[in-house]
Amino acid sequence: PVSINNLMENLNTIFNPLFLSKSLTLSVFFQEKQRFIVTDETKLTQILSNFLNNALKFTPQGGAEFGYAVNKTSIEFYVKDTGIGIPMEYHEVIFERFRQVDVSTSRNYGGTGLGLSISKAFAGMLNGTIRLESETDKGSTFFLSIPYQSIAEDEPVQINHSEEFPNRTITILIAEDEIFNYELLEAYLDGTNSKVIHANNGLDAVEYCKGNPKIDIVLMDIKMPRMDGTTSMLEIKKFNKNLPIIAQTAYALESEKQMLLSKGFDDYLSKPIKRDELLRVVAKYTDSMK
Repeated sequence: PVSINNLMENLNTIFNPLFLSKSLTLSVFFQEKQRFIVTDETKLTQILSNFLNNALKFTPQGGAEFGYAVNKTSIEFYVKDTGIGIPMEYHEVIFERFRQVDVSTSRNYGGTGLGLSISKAFAGMLNGTIRLESETDKGSTFFLSIPYQSIAEDEPVQINHSEEFPNRTITILIAEDEIFNYELLEAYLDGTNSKVIHANNGLDAVEYCKGNPKIDIVLMDIKMPRMDGTTSMLEIKKFNKNLPIIAQTAYALESEKQMLLSKGFDDYLSKPIKRDELLRVVAKYTDSMK
């Protein structure tokens, strides 16, 4: 069970100093009654952290508040800021991968625009929804609603996708420098018969493959520091040509896919990666191990 108040206290401990460093305020609204929910604490924390990070990034003055409300069937968390706001026409597309309000937003405030896309994916995994209320120059409020029942009535639901995988444990190397992207893939693989190793750059991916012959498949990001994904793949293929290496990249054009395959990748996944597609590809290249 997850203590809601403890979760919010932990987030406040992390983010309050960050808001203060920008001369912003962060207010937390607790309910007196201590409540517990059965959910994935890691995914819930990541979604709320993404909301708070956005509030911190896009609020030049004022601050933010966060809290929650409970009804019979759901609990709704919110993060409300006094930031730059989002025009109505962007309220839907802002949750798509790499979408921000405009080019100047990315230039002035930074970021890849993946945080909200990943948050939406995590919310779906929690059987929840995300919505937005915002106006330009009047701030934004992001809401996360997830199912809620009392602990006495609720039991954790264990989703087992081990049938997608070989009987033995598969070792999967994820080469990805963006921690949110890695955490999404790790969450997708949770409950499967797999062991996950993380390399945060292409050079480390090569070294891990040299030192661990038990790695069964590699999920390789293309744009990484120290060594890019394509170079890393070519280096690995020199000493382990049969190791399946799957490209994962933001580029979704068919020409880009064919170019990556022609360079030596075994397959291709387009970000943000969908869980079913990930499981399908991993099963495809490890099927002979069953």
